[in-house]
Amino acid sequence: MVYTKSSEVKTMPKAVRIIALIMAILMGVSAIGMIAMYISAETCEGIGISASLSSMEKENESCVIATAADLELFASGPYPNDKWAKESAALMADKVKYISLHHYTAPKGERHFTTPEDIKKTYEGTVDNVFSHQKNAEDMRKCLDGTGKKLHISYDEWNQWYSWYRPSYVGEGLYTARMLHYFLNHSNRMDIPVACYFQPVGEGAILIEPTESRLTANGQMFAMMAEHQGGKLCKVTENEDLSTTATLKDDVLTVTLINESYDKDREFCFDLRGKLVDAYVYTADDLLPYSYFNRVPLEVMVGKKQVKTVLPPHSAAIIHLKVKK
Repeated sequence: MVYTKSSEVKTMPKAVRIIALIMAILMGVSAIGMIAMYISAETCEGIGISASLSSMEKENESCVIATAADLELFASGPYPNDKWAKESAALMADKVKYISLHHYTAPKGERHFTTPEDIKKTYEGTVDNVFSHQKNAEDMRKCLDGTGKKLHISYDEWNQWYSWYRPSYVGEGLYTARMLHYFLNHSNRMDIPVACYFQPVGEGAILIEPTESRLTANGQMFAMMAEHQGGKLCKVTENEDLSTTATLKDDVLTVTLINESYDKDREFCFDLRGKLVDAYVYTADDLLPYSYFNRVPLEVMVGKKQVKTVLPPHSAAIIHLKVKK
C-alpha cells in the first residue's frame, strides 16, 4: 500500500492501513455485510442512487464512529458516476472523506503466448493498460470535484482481471511498476492518498508454497519501488509515459526507470550531478507465464553534469546517487 502526502512517500497511518486492508479483503461483499467497518453503496452499482440510501448510510456511519472514532471511513459506489457522487458521497462528506475506486483491465483480444507475434501483442496490451487506469482516475477526480466537497480517492483495486488464479509474468510486473510510478508521480495532483493492491498474498505479489514463499514479478517490482518510501518526490519532466520516478532522502537520490519496449533498448539521460552509490537492472530472459526478473548490476555513466544509462527491452532499474547540496 502507498500513502503520499505533501510530496513525501510514506507508509499509511495505522488506522488507515487497517481499514484499507479490510477493504481489499472484503471488496464485493454487500454494504450491510461489511458496514461495521466500511460504508458502501456498492450493492447499488449500475442503478440510480437515491438520497434515502445516503440516509441509511449516515445512520450506519454514526454507529461505526461511535464504536471507533479514530477510523477513517471509505465509501464505494458506481464510479465514476455524477449522480452517486452528488446524492450519496457528497451527503456523507463531513464524515466519509475517502471514495473507493476499482478498475480492472485486460489486454485487448485473447491472451496468447504461442508465437512471438502473440507474445508481443499480449505483452504490449498488458503494460499499456496503465493508461486506462489513468483515464479512470481523471474521470473520478472530475466527478468528485463536481460535488464541491473535499473528497479523496482511494484506488483500491487496479489489477489485470485475467490474472486471477493464473501464473503472472514479467509483463504484469512492468505493468505494476508503471502503476506505482503513476501513483508516486500523480497522487498529489489527483488527491489519491491511498492505493491498495488486491490480492498480494497467494496471487499477485507473493506466492505461498508448502515449504517456501517467493515474490512474483509483481512482487519484485513492489520491492524495488519500496526504496522510495520516506523520500521527497522530485519533479521529472518529459515523463508522460511514466518511465521515471525520483525521490530524495538523506542526500541520496533514488531513481527508478522502466523500459516498457518489447524489443528495443532505451537510453535515459538526466542533467544532474552526483556520485553513483549503486545501480541494478531487472531483466528477463522471456515473457512467458511464470517468468521472473533477474537483478544484476547496471552500468551507469556519471559525468560532471549528466547521468546516463541504457536499459534493455522489457526491463526496470533502480539507481542510487549521492547528490551535493
